[in-house]
Amino acid sequence: MQILGVFHFLETKTVTSMTTMTTMTTTSGKGEFILTLITWLVVWKSLCLAGCSASAVEEDLPTATLNNLSTILPGSCALLCLSPCSDSTVTVLVQLNEIFHQDSNVYVGLTAKGSANITWKKAEPSTSELAFYSAHPKDRTCLLSPPKSTFKAEPYNGPVSIGILVQFLNERCDGHRTVHGTLDNAGIFHDHVMSHLYMPEELNNNCARIPVPDQPTFFQQYLFRSRPVIIERGVAQWPAMSKWTMAYLKELYGKLKIHIKLTEDGNFEGVEKASHWENYRQDWIPQQVRQQLRYPDLVVVRPATAEMNFSEFLDYIISDNRTYSAYLEYSSIPSYLSLLEKDIQEMPFIEGLLKRRHLNIWLSDGNTLGKLHFDPFDNFLCQVSLH
Repeated sequence: MQILGVFHFLETKTVTSMTTMTTMTTTSGKGEFILTLITWLVVWKSLCLAGCSASAVEEDLPTATLNNLSTILPGSCALLCLSPCSDSTVTVLVQLNEIFHQDSNVYVGLTAKGSANITWKKAEPSTSELAFYSAHPKDRTCLLSPPKSTFKAEPYNGPVSIGILVQFLNERCDGHRTVHGTLDNAGIFHDHVMSHLYMPEELNNNCARIPVPDQPTFFQQYLFRSRPVIIERGVAQWPAMSKWTMAYLKELYGKLKIHIKLTEDGNFEGVEKASHWENYRQDWIPQQVRQQLRYPDLVVVRPATAEMNFSEFLDYIISDNRTYSAYLEYSSIPSYLSLLEKDIQEMPFIEGLLKRRHLNIWLSDGNTLGKLHFDPFDNFLCQVSLH
């Protein structure tokens, strides 16, 4: 079955010699002089790239210092030549810089003062001219000032040629360039997907509701566009649809101790004004952190917790006398309820094409509400009603 369309782009390149160009002049002397001059300038630039001294083209490369590495590496990788750099290597780097000049995630340049300023991951290499820095993701885990980072390089010891280095930077920096500076097929497809992402204003307060789709429809109209959709009877073939009952779960895991959440109104997460909480004090948050908060007057609210046997929890959520809404959340089926995994099957419209990262279970009395949020993964939320 054909799933994706492959776009083939043919690139043509015309090479015209200087002799040919000079014969394409106008009959006027002025026109002939201008065209010949332009031809010589083009040829001279080409000759210069191939044979002039390194200093003549080093000015075309940016220079990295220890100070500006901290602004380059978050989000970008870097390939740097250790100054003084050989003529041939500079020539290759100038071409690389032109190939990747549209990509903010790739930095090609020179070091300011040579290898003395480089901190290596291992012992300092004796022969390598090139140092490679992997991209460092921005640290979003702490708003306190972290200790000053020491960026460590690794030597590049491969061939210094355009083809090999373009392949190296594509692999290490998530690039998609050809040796001509154009996008490869993967890059073309990536740009196509990113330019057709689903936007919230297209929702119009209604989420699409469809029958089970075929693979091309699901991937092209929904997955690649990040478009939310409700798929009716999408898991009707699961054994869980007929096997999962209160009695069945009690039989398998009734004595298992579980950790649950409790609320009075079914709201299990959300944001409230900090002033609503009597024990909230502003001095609990360091001033340095508070200054970076977009909404310092708000706090994230999480529910109360309790532990009980799985069978007790199941009895409680169907009881008419319950005073709280109880919720089992984010529980890994493979890790804690592995006997249930055989009752879950891969859905036919994604079969063989997507890799499952997690398989979790949420279980409650139905009176639960989670607020709008973003997850680091694309999710399938599959509903099974127990009896």
